Amino acid sequence: MNKISPFMIVLNYQKHELEIGVEQLENNEGEGADRFRLHINEQNSGLIFCLEGKWIATDINDPVQLIR
Repeated sequence: MNKISPFMIVLNYQKHELEIGVEQLENNEGEGADRFRLHINEQNSGLIFCLEGKWIATDINDPVQLIR
């Protein structure tokens, strides 16, 4: 697996600016999908991964609730 260095994405979502840190996680043997942990506004917010050409998210709350 080619390791991707952590990076930041800045998005405007419902009139709020979100800073999203993206960190690639090591795959367990046989998983077959790259997984990334998202840190929205410096909070640990969940995982995303691509499987069969579709991005799937787990455990991600509405990011606007995180900044209120």
